[in-house]
Amino acid sequence: MEEQTVEVFPNAGIELPLNPETLKLLRETSDKAQLSNHIGEQWDKRICYPTLSQLVTNPEQARIDFNLPANHEIGGVVALDANPIIKREAASLKIPDTVMLEIDPNDPSYVVLRACDFKFNLNMAQYNQVSPGTLSMLLVQSSSARKAIESAISELIEAGKLTGEFKVADRAIVDHSQTDFLPLDEARKIRGVTGRFISPDTEENHSYFMSGGKIRRENVFIRQLTPSEIDNLLADSPGQELASVVEQISNVTRSVLDRRLLLAKAQAAMKVKKIASLAKLKRFLEHPEEFPDPASQEQDFSQSTETKKTLGPILRGNLSKALEFLQQTIGQDKDARITALTVFLKTLDLPSETFQQVVDYCEANIK
Repeated sequence: MEEQTVEVFPNAGIELPLNPETLKLLRETSDKAQLSNHIGEQWDKRICYPTLSQLVTNPEQARIDFNLPANHEIGGVVALDANPIIKREAASLKIPDTVMLEIDPNDPSYVVLRACDFKFNLNMAQYNQVSPGTLSMLLVQSSSARKAIESAISELIEAGKLTGEFKVADRAIVDHSQTDFLPLDEARKIRGVTGRFISPDTEENHSYFMSGGKIRRENVFIRQLTPSEIDNLLADSPGQELASVVEQISNVTRSVLDRRLLLAKAQAAMKVKKIASLAKLKRFLEHPEEFPDPASQEQDFSQSTETKKTLGPILRGNLSKALEFLQQTIGQDKDARITALTVFLKTLDLPSETFQQVVDYCEANIK
């Protein structure tokens, strides 16, 4: 993968007063414009899924990037978290984004299942999300996950990359004699192992490793981004209309990506606070008490006659579907319910305006 270039930016504008407190303020304010959610979704869709597809066809690079055993290669990938049925069957279980089917061309009698989760910020990563134990519990709970993996295995058999019969177990297999893998079938031919994360090379993730984060470096594929990939990642970020203003920020960062992330947070925060100049943004970071959140003028669109007239039955119909779906997620934490709802609504192929309004309403009313 192409490495980022480290660039020193000219002191042509305003230098923001950045320290742990103001960086936290900038992040929290920008998140009121859903910046982190936006970046996370783009990281999954525009970077991680395409990367996995490329590595299926490039075994040598996959071994390097994912620190795989010698001769192992990625035979296929099954999406888990983006599948609304699997997500629903998983209930409160925190599942990974995907599972990779790892094969050994020298021994086609077994297949390794290795979870792979996409984490833009490693501070949000939890080992159990990619542990073989979590994968085992998912396969017990979700018949759809078992079928999806068995289907992928069948494709590998048809391609001549695996031989024999494989059937994922619908119960946990206990075998204390095995220390290298967790058996996921009666015949011990489907083997669960410690998974991997895909994360970007950012100052925040660099600091995570330096401070002794719980996720081992060997279990993280640090994905370097090209300039065009950074553009795609941050396209349509909140506050994009302020992009030319924040370009005048002169703070030096470790890489092109870190600078672009700083600018994205700045423009999103300016959008939230209705700030139009960098001088005011600097003042906000120094004296946030002077900048209360603008009073919300939005009405609950489920109760607003005018909104109903504007959006019509398509909005009301899909709002009902969303609320019905949420009934199935009662008992999960709020973030998990919002994530599940968002995945579900994407399957309805709604107009972007309708999609966002349904999400906003439900998010505001989830307890």
